[in-house]
Amino acid sequence: MNDTRKRWARTSSASGLSFWSKLCAALLGLTQVQSACRYAPPPLPSSGQGADTLANGRIAAGLEAGLGTSASWWNASNMTDVDVNDEWVGGLRLRRGFGADTELGIVGGVGPQRSFVVGPELKWRFGHVAAPEVDGPAFHAAWVTGLGIGAADQYNPGESEPRRDIFLAPYTGVVGSGGVQAAQMYVGFRFAASDNFFNDRDDLTLYPILQFGFLANASKSWSLFIEADLAGGLTTEDFGDSALIFYPTAGLSYSFDGP
Repeated sequence: MNDTRKRWARTSSASGLSFWSKLCAALLGLTQVQSACRYAPPPLPSSGQGADTLANGRIAAGLEAGLGTSASWWNASNMTDVDVNDEWVGGLRLRRGFGADTELGIVGGVGPQRSFVVGPELKWRFGHVAAPEVDGPAFHAAWVTGLGIGAADQYNPGESEPRRDIFLAPYTGVVGSGGVQAAQMYVGFRFAASDNFFNDRDDLTLYPILQFGFLANASKSWSLFIEADLAGGLTTEDFGDSALIFYPTAGLSYSFDGP
């Protein structure tokens, strides 16, 4: 593999999907162009919110940025044969409250390799316990599910130009949060599956994701969050292939009453 291809492999990382794209590059580097990429990117892995829901008609728009770091063993000969990469990524969320316990939104992410992912998301709060005081502690539990649709450039052996891969990535999970009105901590688990389309490869990939975050409400309209996500990636073609991903993010959200 020449120097240009090596640099390509080292910088391949994608949005909420950026660092997943570079797992493909890591695979190509380890196999020295002996095989094609065999995994598909996931949706944005971060939650970016607690389990509490917006009031009916309330709208929230948020932005986030993170540094995705991957440690991959795709086709590695042993546990010490690990490839580590990291890259900055970005994401956005637009949510609206419906009733007391439901939110509908649009979630998206962007990254290197002209990568992006976007799709709808649903949150349903199924558990809520609160103290009688307005500013007292409260605990929430919610189910979050969505569908990511995206594309990313992928370098393939024998091709001088990158190919544009389109993927579909459904996900579902639960999140729980607790605290007072001004500050909350939350934890969640989600499971994503992803598959590239319009190719002849078996690249269905599974992604279990653990989420830990802190949310601070600076005012009625503004909130800030920090989150750490730990994920794994398993290809169904060969479960011996593996990857670990650490994805810390920070973001802010502005909410307002909708029309």
